[in-house]
Amino acid sequence: MGLAFEPRLYEELDVDDRPSLLEALVPVFGMLVFLGVGIVVYGLDPQFPLFWGISFTGLFSRYWLGISWTELYDGITDSLHMGIQVILIMFVVYALIATWVAAGTIPSLMYYGLDL
Repeated sequence: MGLAFEPRLYEELDVDDRPSLLEALVPVFGMLVFLGVGIVVYGLDPQFPLFWGISFTGLFSRYWLGISWTELYDGITDSLHMGIQVILIMFVVYALIATWVAAGTIPSLMYYGLDL
């Protein structure tokens, strides 16, 4: 199961499409501000400030950088496709380890391996 797309490198972008350092840092600082204010000041769970930070990044990309909604959507779906594969692998490994613990394999290995 390979990727259906080829991620683009910074060097592959047109010179006009490359974000400046300030344009690259604004979404990062925006996310940090939303997280800091939401968690520290308002005592919210991190999910809500993360949602607002992602929304800010999308709106910033659309209106300041001029990226179309189609390009944003394609980038988001491509990134999710890459991330889902890793999450599924981690889920399978977690399920295997949980099965070993429930069956007593890990405790017996610890008992006999450490000679307790």
